[in-house]
Amino acid sequence: MKTGVIGAGRMGKRLAQRLSGKHDVFLYDADPAAAQAAAQALGLRAAADLTGESADALVLAVPDMAVKPCIEMLLAQQATALVFNVATNISREMLAEMAGASLRALNVKLIGHAGEMGCGGQPVIVVDEAEPALAAVAAELFAPVGSVVLANADVVQTINVIATEQALKAAVMLEQALRTAGIENWQMIHGALSVVAPGVIKAYAEDDLGPFARRIIAALREEGLP
Repeated sequence: MKTGVIGAGRMGKRLAQRLSGKHDVFLYDADPAAAQAAAQALGLRAAADLTGESADALVLAVPDMAVKPCIEMLLAQQATALVFNVATNISREMLAEMAGASLRALNVKLIGHAGEMGCGGQPVIVVDEAEPALAAVAAELFAPVGSVVLANADVVQTINVIATEQALKAAVMLEQALRTAGIENWQMIHGALSVVAPGVIKAYAEDDLGPFARRIIAALREEGLP
């Protein structure tokens, strides 16, 4: 499927890289130099305009505030490509209102992180189930990116907000606990934050904790942790 990824930021580059393994992908960005640099680094083409090369599908990997201007440009150019928005804070209703009756658009949101994806992390792709026929196309298109789930994609905003808030709270509390224990060396603190803690959380999510971590979990549950 000829697919244009609109937006050459961190997420746009990750999506373009993974989609290009199965689809004919090009990149577009409002900053032509950014699009050219990203495309060159990924071995892809950079498009000169938003609609690109008569694409079958366009993936809007742009910030929330840029989604509406992009859709307005597509409407003005009478684009026929299917449009898939990955901006988390654009709801099903908001996207439908922007697209109107002449543009087929669907939310496809990621429970993921661009940095982790760059290290091989597999996001969960939540394809909005509002329009089954379009959702089926999106599921096939995004299959190379991660695990695909059909659901109401609006729930992703709640998931990502809670996950981000709780992770940041944990990070701040971990740093404070280390400093309270007399550990002031930033390299050591950084190692705990960037290697130990993420590794333990991932092992917990995958039910792959070692004996030491399992003993800690058991003790925490005895203290009343759910």
